[in-house]
Amino acid sequence: MPSAPNHVALLLCITTLAGFAQQPANTLNVKTDGSAAGDGMTDDAVAIRAVIHSAKMQGKHVYFPPGTYAIGSDIATTNGVSLLGDHAGLSIVASLPGTVQHVGNEAWSAPSGSIDVEDLVFANVQLDWYGSESARRYIDVRRCLFIGADPAFSNTVDVSYFQINLGHTVDGVVEDCVFLRQSSSMGGSVYGYETIRQTYRRNVWGVHLDRAGWLATEWSGYSAWSNLLPKLVTLRSQFGLSADQGHFRRGIKINGCTDSLVERNIFNGSPYTSTFPVNRDHVIYAHGGHTGLKVLANWMRGWPSAPNGGLKIRNTFGPTTVIANHLVNTPLLQYAYDNNIPIAYENTIVHRNHFDLYQNFSDSRLGISWWKNFSGYASQTNNEYSANVFECPKAYATCINLTNGDVPGHKAYGSNVFLSDGTPVSIADPFVLVPGAPDSARTAPYEGYAIPILDIPTFTTDPLFATSIIDIGAVAVEQPVSGSVAGMAYDADGEALEFMKMDGPDWLAVNLDGSFSGTPHAADAGINEFTLRASDNHDGYGSATLRIMVGAETLTLFPVQDTHVVQGAPDSNYGSNALLALRSGKYTNAMNGYIMFDVDVGNLAIVSAKLKLYCTRQSFNMTIRDVADTSWTEATLTWNNRPAMGTNSLTQAVGTNLWEAFDVSGFVVRNGLVGFGLTSDLASYANVDAKEGSHPPVLEIVVATDANDWDDDGLPNAWELAYFGGETNAAPSGHGDTDGFDNLAEYIAGTDPTNSDSFFAISSSMCPAGFVVSWPAVPDRAYGILHADALTNGFTRLSDGIPSPQSSFTNAVGGAGYYRVDVRLP
Repeated sequence: MPSAPNHVALLLCITTLAGFAQQPANTLNVKTDGSAAGDGMTDDAVAIRAVIHSAKMQGKHVYFPPGTYAIGSDIATTNGVSLLGDHAGLSIVASLPGTVQHVGNEAWSAPSGSIDVEDLVFANVQLDWYGSESARRYIDVRRCLFIGADPAFSNTVDVSYFQINLGHTVDGVVEDCVFLRQSSSMGGSVYGYETIRQTYRRNVWGVHLDRAGWLATEWSGYSAWSNLLPKLVTLRSQFGLSADQGHFRRGIKINGCTDSLVERNIFNGSPYTSTFPVNRDHVIYAHGGHTGLKVLANWMRGWPSAPNGGLKIRNTFGPTTVIANHLVNTPLLQYAYDNNIPIAYENTIVHRNHFDLYQNFSDSRLGISWWKNFSGYASQTNNEYSANVFECPKAYATCINLTNGDVPGHKAYGSNVFLSDGTPVSIADPFVLVPGAPDSARTAPYEGYAIPILDIPTFTTDPLFATSIIDIGAVAVEQPVSGSVAGMAYDADGEALEFMKMDGPDWLAVNLDGSFSGTPHAADAGINEFTLRASDNHDGYGSATLRIMVGAETLTLFPVQDTHVVQGAPDSNYGSNALLALRSGKYTNAMNGYIMFDVDVGNLAIVSAKLKLYCTRQSFNMTIRDVADTSWTEATLTWNNRPAMGTNSLTQAVGTNLWEAFDVSGFVVRNGLVGFGLTSDLASYANVDAKEGSHPPVLEIVVATDANDWDDDGLPNAWELAYFGGETNAAPSGHGDTDGFDNLAEYIAGTDPTNSDSFFAISSSMCPAGFVVSWPAVPDRAYGILHADALTNGFTRLSDGIPSPQSSFTNAVGGAGYYRVDVRLP
């Protein structure tokens, strides 16, 4: 415990938190109506017991004003007398160092019900009620905070060391409470033995005190509190708490209970312990013939796949309902043991849960499992699994494993799917997924429960990828691909990482060591993106996108012109220099660079473009701008005749003696000359190697080489991508301009569908050989000529299948009349 000077400072902080302490009506004050000191050092147990006795005699309740009430012996509650702390301040009941005291129980049959325990902090103290059902009714614990920090309160799941122990209680509630335990006192939290209609609602197990801000945004019980986050700061100082307060062996044990409701809680157990899984014994452990258990809309993390991990339900006739929970790396374990009554597992519905799994893929308990520990018969009927979503890599996980189960007794539906693509999950033999759904009577009452998708930081630092998008460039169809992302992620805690593919086309496999390999096929043409995850062993992970362009190639172009211009020498030319000099002009003359490339990719679609420059002299911020006027040459360009730079721009920091890449996909969209302007934000010189230098500029263009038509609309992918920005963005009957021709007609004619001045047209002329019809021919097209003497007569085909590049036809027989030219794909 703290020394006296530290305690005085703490009480000042408590006063600040409390503002003006508010004593509830009809209460006795343990200080002013009794003799409790509340100084954290005096043993106040006798004084508190005396006030409880007086309150019973007067029909009142007991109020603990802000302070720390040390107790060296147990405090017995009594029927109808509630224990109330200060809502805004800190009212703490703490066992003397090295001891574990209990608050709650009198004799087995002595009435001790109709009790509210609210707004109190219990430090190394167990709330403890057990006895006959008639004597333990309506015990409600609300807005209380439990600390396990003393080694005397540690390392066991013995009932004596749970933070709350409830035996034979009826119609009780544990609500909006916070449970903390550090590694020195790792143990159980809440134990219910043969309770009836016990509710556990909106509680929190486990907080990292350096990262506790999420309580205000993610926890639905936060609004019931006053000053919770400042209170945690004060408690951490007073009790010397470590940051990691998630060391629970067990969250809740439900033993032989009837109609237990566990809803909307957050179980945030810390996996950061070298002794896991020995120091874990299930986030919720229900066994001993329990009935009517409902586990609804809880968020769980920290009990991974292992014999002592997960949410464990054992030996029951049911009904058992597990719906709308989010289990982060925490499986559902279903068991029947031959040493437990009943030897049965029946009437369980597991529906609409979200399993976020990314560790221990070789463990058979991953996801949803069932198992019995003996070879004999265990009654199994009416157990159903439906609409559960599994966020896990498809290649690694068997999501439902009902080993040694009775096949008729367990029914898993095809609605159990992978989050990534909605396909049915894998299930272990001899079971198969079946069509259909459970009787709606089993699920409809719980459709109002939303699965909690919460942003709660892990207890250790999450791994990070160096970049959010890992682009390995373009590969050809049927070209094997291999590589590794292991060096692209790191963990600040120095933990080993495992890599996995969470989403993306099946042709690429990603191994746990970060290596990847595969061969794409024609159906994979286009941009392929794969969601990767790097995970540590403590529920932390980072994500990135691996991008591969399939059915494409990279073309490398070098400048046809480059130079720089100088404001202070407005008529000078520097076209032969080996460097492009840049300067902002903030304090002296500005210097700007110009580069031009001649882009010719034929009819291939441009997918992306990168301008690569070798920067020297010093680090700075470079801006690239478009230059529409490409009539200049490096031999004649000066400051006075320089072309204007456009508004299309991008800026990024560049280093010294390094290649820097700029994504100029928005600048390079057509064949022809493409100009770039270069400027710097530095008032002093910055240089870029010119084409005459040792590292000339490079323009890398990725072009699509595959003409597949993904949406089967007659418009090739490359054409749609080039003109409409995506492989499936154009409709054949649509119009990208106003020339009257639809997109399919423009594609067949080889015209620009976004330019009204670009349309298929013919011309004619006379020559000594006859009448000549001409047209603009484009590659890979065939043309036909038709003639009619009058528009009222039908057209007669004169010629057909004229291949490009022929672009004219001479009618030597006659010239008068009307001509029509049609164009089609060969």
